[in-house]
Amino acid sequence: MQGEKMPSWVKGYNPELIAQRMEKVKSVSDDGQVSFRGFEHSEHVVLLNSMVVLNAEVPEVEKRRIINQATFKAGAKGAISASSILGEIRSLESSYLLTEKKKYRLLTDVSISCLCKMPIVNFEGSRIVVHTRMGKASISNRLKLLSDAKYSITNDLPINYSAVSVSVTARSTAEAADKALDRLDFVRGIWNLWKNRGQAFRISSGSREPVNKIILGPIHTLHNIDGSLATDAWWYEPQYQGPISLYNENAKIESMYKYMSNFRRMLRKSEYRQDMVNAVLRYVRALDTRNWDEAFLGLWGVLEYLTGTLLDSYKVTIRRASYIFSDRDYTQQVLSHLRDYRNKSIHTGSESGDIEALMYQLKRYVERLIEFHIGNKFHFSSIADMAEFLDYPNDRFTIDRKIEKLRYARKFISGS
Repeated sequence: MQGEKMPSWVKGYNPELIAQRMEKVKSVSDDGQVSFRGFEHSEHVVLLNSMVVLNAEVPEVEKRRIINQATFKAGAKGAISASSILGEIRSLESSYLLTEKKKYRLLTDVSISCLCKMPIVNFEGSRIVVHTRMGKASISNRLKLLSDAKYSITNDLPINYSAVSVSVTARSTAEAADKALDRLDFVRGIWNLWKNRGQAFRISSGSREPVNKIILGPIHTLHNIDGSLATDAWWYEPQYQGPISLYNENAKIESMYKYMSNFRRMLRKSEYRQDMVNAVLRYVRALDTRNWDEAFLGLWGVLEYLTGTLLDSYKVTIRRASYIFSDRDYTQQVLSHLRDYRNKSIHTGSESGDIEALMYQLKRYVERLIEFHIGNKFHFSSIADMAEFLDYPNDRFTIDRKIEKLRYARKFISGS
């Protein structure tokens, strides 16, 4: 694919060390077949997976296949080295990207009442349809897999969720499933963001429920366009703990779709569009779980992502996140207390009795930051560019003094 970067090693790793270990346990039969003694090879492939960057269109499962196959191909041609492995990875990736794309349709279900009339959504070439009824061929073939797939689930399957289909074009079934689930989750992310942002707190009793009102069913199947199964494999949600109450606000669907339309319109103008798609995906997946402590930690990760502070101190995260709020001092106090809980949770593994309140406090700041980035009326070019803005002083006098000094500096440089 012209213009795309070729696979490369990630800086900071030493793939040559792994290659040398592979060479030591390699054997080649008389007919040229390569094998590796012991069980280290599986570990080596896992390590190499972290050490190399492939094209973004290569899904994780295909990346692992390419890396594994590359080690055998490199071994068959001579001594294994980092450069020989990378050369084979590049060749295999190129072959994969040249594979002709096919049309697929992912089928699953979603916690929306069949009384809600959900318009069709077109996103990145995919058609996302919430069905009241699906074709007989699709249902029949999906049921064949559900009878086996249900044993992967320890809780009851939903019986009243609405069916949903996502059409995609892809080079493999793995790529098709990845694309379909990402696109569905992004749309679901906007739906839930619209719903969640209006709820600043919640006090629950009884069994725990996720924050999100619109979540996926536990099992996803992939089909050809005619409804036949594209693969006997299925995808499932490992954290599924049973169905939740249906989202059933048909009178508000128009408002939800208007919000989504505005959100997507602003997203199209963004110079760091994919970063914001990733932020929405992380947000919605964090709030799908009934484990509120996991949801909290997931939200904190989104907060760091949106403030560009993945490698910075917590003080920087808090300072930048509070910058967009008028009550900055109070916001810093709240975020500091949330940071303290985050650290305690990670280091001790304990959960607070106030975890639901803590989760909703953090949710509020993450949602505000997402919308601030999407609005982006100052035309920032990246999250890092936005982060630089968030580091500016928060009083006019200091800003005016800096502007004055910058003017002096420009005059000085121009004069010299």
